[in-house]
Amino acid sequence: MVKYIIYLLVAFLIIDHVWTHYGPKIINAVASNLSGKEVKVVEENSEKKSVLDNAIEKFQESVLRR
Repeated sequence: MVKYIIYLLVAFLIIDHVWTHYGPKIINAVASNLSGKEVKVVEENSEKKSVLDNAIEKFQESVLRR
């Protein structure tokens, strides 16, 4: 049971990371494909960070403090 919860957590982190970084590109590509012309539905935000990005950043800060 614990193994499946860990799998779900890892899957969530991967999906969140991919969606945060590539979600707007995917949405704009699908919308452009469906309309037949270049469409920008969602603005891309380069400053947005995923849960995994924040965890890595906090880990690096804690390691560098030592």
